[in-house]
Formats: sequence, C-alpha cells, structure tokens
Amino acid sequence: MEPLTLPRPRSQLSVENLTLAMDPRGRPALQAVSFRVEPGEAVGIIGRSGAGKTTLARAIVGLIDLAAGQIRLGGAMLGQFGPGRLGRHVGYLPQNVQLFEGTIAENIAHMETGFESGRVVAAAKAARVHEIILNLVDG
Repeated sequence: MEPLTLPRPRSQLSVENLTLAMDPRGRPALQAVSFRVEPGEAVGIIGRSGAGKTTLARAIVGLIDLAAGQIRLGGAMLGQFGPGRLGRHVGYLPQNVQLFEGTIAENIAHMETGFESGRVVAAAKAARVHEIILNLVDG
C-alpha cells in the first residue's frame, strides 16, 4: 500500500522508547531511547565507538527497521512518509560518504527526475562545493 502524501512536516522530531537490535546475537544496539527535539533546538550525540550513534542516525532517516518504539517527524511516523518523501525532509551525512549511481546534480536532488537546476546549484553553493564541482572534468 502506498503511503499517504503528507504535508511538509513541522521541524519536530520525537524518538519514543526506541530499541534497535542490530546484533545477530539479539543484543540491542540501542534500548529504550527517548528524546524530543523541538524546532530551533540542536542536539549532539556523543559516545564511544560502537555505542550506537550511527545506528540511531540511520534509524532517524528511515534506513533501519525498529525492533520497538517509534520515531515521529512532525507528529507522523517515519513510515507514513515513504522513503522517497522522507529524504526531502531529513538529511543524513554518514561517516563514509557514498554517492548513488548518477550525476552529482542527481545526487544533490536526491535522485529525483525533473529537478530544477537552479535549486541544485543553490544547494551546492550553500554546501560550499559548487566551485569544486565546476572544476571536475564534466563540471
């Protein structure tokens, strides 16, 4: 079943009693994690290597199935957005960056077809990579 087309979410993120079981032995990577981030707030997540920081980030952008609990963006469950729409509202920059097959412009546009070139250039400028891109072989 296709998810409903929801309006642009408010900038509010809530994680409620989240448990993620990535370990093949069944030991949770994260257990009973809850927090809320209101519009205008920023949160830093720190911890030792293997503590679950990256796993939490991947769950927030919908890349990992939850063992328990829920993650909501603007009050709606992440799954209600569907993967294509969620990427328009939530960004994720992993430790090891990997581009998708396609042009740099397509990667910036989240692989959407029919994207507006001006918006892609504006995003590249905002990320301060526009000049770097222009200096590539194919620009």
